[in-house]
Amino acid sequence: MDPVANRMIDGSWKKTEEDPDLIRQSIEKAEKLLQRTKIVVFVSLDAQGNPMAKALLVAATKKLKHLYFSTNTSSRHIRQIRANPIATVYFFDPQTLEGVMLSGHATEEPDHTWREKIWEDYYTYSGVDDPDYCILRFDAETGNYYQNLSNVSFDVT
Repeated sequence: MDPVANRMIDGSWKKTEEDPDLIRQSIEKAEKLLQRTKIVVFVSLDAQGNPMAKALLVAATKKLKHLYFSTNTSSRHIRQIRANPIATVYFFDPQTLEGVMLSGHATEEPDHTWREKIWEDYYTYSGVDDPDYCILRFDAETGNYYQNLSNVSFDVT
């Protein structure tokens, strides 16, 4: 994906020249927004290819590249990503009117240490090894940051 910046000009969205500084600043703002975000909208695809959205609590992140969620193995979104790993994550701040969409793939995290790392004592599972407790990992590939009538697309590295 080529980095692209779109801006509202004369009432319509228009591509602007690629601006590496704008793209870098947008990625930095997106990372800061993710740091203060508690809940994201996670979108997976059902068997017919229809998007299905669910709010998920962010348990851990590695910049914009990897997001981790604690969830139920028996949940619909886990069944959906097992069949089709394509997913999207969207998060926003209604105070600053900024939003970020990340597109990529999701999977059940196979590394058991993430179950322990993310575990919270208030979880209702029987423990870290409960078969219905799993970690969902989202791996972002592309992103889009929006604020102030500026829409910047970028690769997530």
